[in-house]
Amino acid sequence: HPLEEYEQTWRKHITRTTADFVLDEESGEMNAKDQERVVVGGLITEKKIKYTRKDQVMAFLTLEDLVGSVEVVVFPRVYEQESARLVEDARVFVRGRVDAAEDRDGKVICESIQLFDDVRRTLWIKFPTKEAYEEAEAALLSALAASDGNDGVVIYVENPRAKKSLPPNRNVKADKALVEKLSAMYGAENVKVV
Repeated sequence: HPLEEYEQTWRKHITRTTADFVLDEESGEMNAKDQERVVVGGLITEKKIKYTRKDQVMAFLTLEDLVGSVEVVVFPRVYEQESARLVEDARVFVRGRVDAAEDRDGKVICESIQLFDDVRRTLWIKFPTKEAYEEAEAALLSALAASDGNDGVVIYVENPRAKKSLPPNRNVKADKALVEKLSAMYGAENVKVV
């Protein structure tokens, strides 16, 4: 699934999954409550544009996450502010309110949108000992220097237990390419993005 590499970021920032908007046929209820403020995240898989009576643009989005999909309603005022982010295949977090009417699955009334890539993430790299880190430091810093972004970097040493956050001038773009490169150097189990 296109969201898998972002799963930890996704889980950390959402308050509901799309499954919470599905109406249970037996109880007639769903987990998300009407008017509840939520953050959902996922991939915009469909976008339909509609015009209001006043000829303003609004949109109906289908947002898909790792468990299902939910409809997101974007009214004209929010559409005007967020239209650049409302594109198919964009990975986004949607902040909004739950719209739960009887006899149908819930929807999200969008208040704001943030791209996954605008959420600051942290790249963790683990070393067994301080000596192992010191031996690898020059090669590691050179690998990190090739990447430029907003994501922080934390070095974690198991023995003796220590954690070092690299300064902001060492920030990277913690994307798939960088993670794969570092995984090849230090082992996939020692490289995590959260």
